[in-house]
Amino acid sequence: MASHVVSAMAVTPSGPKRNLHCWSELPLDLMRLVFERLGFADFERAKSICPSWRSASRQSKPNNQIPWMFLIPKDKNYGLLFNPEEKDKVYKTQDASNDLGKSSCVATYGSWLLLITYTEEVYLYNPYILNLLIGERINVPSFDQIMGSSLRCCG
Repeated sequence: MASHVVSAMAVTPSGPKRNLHCWSELPLDLMRLVFERLGFADFERAKSICPSWRSASRQSKPNNQIPWMFLIPKDKNYGLLFNPEEKDKVYKTQDASNDLGKSSCVATYGSWLLLITYTEEVYLYNPYILNLLIGERINVPSFDQIMGSSLRCCG
């Protein structure tokens, strides 16, 4: 594999002077090649380096073919994410939802989860949509409000 010089220092008899090239000034096509080889976690870290790297990341997608596992500890308001590419590392989500530990996941799309909380006191399913990465929650009308009591949830 060919090696490329990315950053160089001007050297004088008195020692190094200044950078001739800067990491933030890498060619866009080279940065896209780098981003396309990164898994999700490294992709997220790399795009936070500087504005030009963030811009290059918008034209690429993380190379993550392995799904993450999401665990919801009982009666807790956070979740645990395990990325198989990063062995022995577990990420804890920030306080995502007060009722997350009482919820069940019925569907996913990207980083979005469709969750339901079953309330035994009133026999109600309270659905909501949660984005794990940004912590955004969208409350959805309860199934009883939409369809009446003739609807059952499968999940």
